Amino acid sequence: MSDNRSQDIKLIKLAINVEKEAAAFFEKFIQKAGESALTPFLQTIQDSLAEDISSFESLLQPLLAESGAGGNIEGLSLDEYVKEVHGPRGGKFFTTSRTKELLDGLYNPIQTLGAAAQIFRDISKFYLDSSADIFYEKEKAAFLQSAERKKEQAESVARKKREIISRFP
Repeated sequence: MSDNRSQDIKLIKLAINVEKEAAAFFEKFIQKAGESALTPFLQTIQDSLAEDISSFESLLQPLLAESGAGGNIEGLSLDEYVKEVHGPRGGKFFTTSRTKELLDGLYNPIQTLGAAAQIFRDISKFYLDSSADIFYEKEKAAFLQSAERKKEQAESVARKKREIISRFP
């Protein structure tokens, strides 16, 4: 397998992990929100994350079949994986400490929505930057689409935050 193909596989696997982190975060957010008016909106975000995971997994399957082994990165943590692919980085998008701060501490849905919007913007930038490292056009296009989708999700979450804030005098 070429180094280019191997790099593409690594980045797609990283994208799947990032999407799974986001899905886990929003699952906790939904649980914390309970039966509130915010829950249906959060569920739509959760559903779109599930679609994103599925999209990346379907992109990955033919590459793994083509490569045979699929690379041996399974034992790496996400942080180690990012370091291997992009060099050092300050942590995951949905860190445990940040998740606890937003959902376990003094829970504030407005603050949590603001943080989620910023994280989606960061993920969008990550996908956009990663697309430059993707060699094959189909995979590059998928990363560019995902960057745009994350940007749209960030805008949607930010709109929801503004909508909630506008309800208060």
